[in-house]
Amino acid sequence: MGRQGYIQALHKLERYALNGQLGGMAAVLEYNSLTSAYPVEFECIKKELQTGELTVES
Repeated sequence: MGRQGYIQALHKLERYALNGQLGGMAAVLEYNSLTSAYPVEFECIKKELQTGELTVES
């Protein structure tokens, strides 16, 4: 996956973290696929949205 695909995946993860609900079977499958492929990123996105704390790479 190229850089653009990665950014699109992160954007979708952010939308899922914000909305907190899934629309149908296709959304559930996409959610499961993205959260499995990018578990660390998803947790960081959720943490940032909940607490405002940014995660930085060390």
